[in-house]
Amino acid sequence: MRLLVHWNAEVYADRDELRKNMDHTDDLTHDIVFTRLLKDLRDKGIKVAEPSDPLHDKDFIRALIATYAIAPTTDWATPGTA
Repeated sequence: MRLLVHWNAEVYADRDELRKNMDHTDDLTHDIVFTRLLKDLRDKGIKVAEPSDPLHDKDFIRALIATYAIAPTTDWATPGTA
């Protein structure tokens, strides 16, 4: 017989931090995320228009992929390259 016990604890600095977590006033929204991504792209010198619909704007999505995609550095499919 197997018995799996999982215990989780959340630790807060104070009641204010607990309140923010419980009432979700500090949660990320799509607007916050896209604003931060646009700022980071522009800080990196990447020119991208502000999208009216960031979830479906193909140019914006391509800019994100080109900037943040991480390609493997090792070709695991080719023997002897690992």
